[in-house]
Amino acid sequence: MHSFGGSFRESFTQSFRQSFRQSFRPYDATHGDSASGPTASAMTAQRAPSGESTCSVIDGWVVITGSLLSHGEVQVDGKIIGDISCTQLIVGENATITGNIIAQEVFVRGTVAGTIRAKRVILQENARVDSEICHDLLSIEEGARFQGRARLNQDPVSVGALEPPRADAGAAA
Repeated sequence: MHSFGGSFRESFTQSFRQSFRQSFRPYDATHGDSASGPTASAMTAQRAPSGESTCSVIDGWVVITGSLLSHGEVQVDGKIIGDISCTQLIVGENATITGNIIAQEVFVRGTVAGTIRAKRVILQENARVDSEICHDLLSIEEGARFQGRARLNQDPVSVGALEPPRADAGAAA
């Protein structure tokens, strides 16, 4: 087993710290220098909606408790305990979602427990879904596990799409 001397270790540590500080200095988008951090107006200008959809990624190390609303695409690789509303949702292979989902398209590779309302739902090979799925188009690949109820609906994203039939509806007729 090789042992490093104290001088090598100190030299390496000092070199690492110096390069780390240089590579993570704040950048000022308005002036192009890194002496000061970005101004609020520069950050706002960079984040201003351009009409193009964006993709937000929830990393595998992230756990969110609460609702998530996005007007773009969302890829979840972490864990969400709460409801999600977005345009397109991709549930990664190691992701877990416990809550309701409303989207135009939902691609599931991970685990979902809750109601899914989407025009198009695709349960891919490793998907584990315990849910009610209200859909216009549903595809379940070989290897995916689905336990629950699937309901065909032309407009599954609308608010009333998942309301159960009233018990008194048949008696009143």
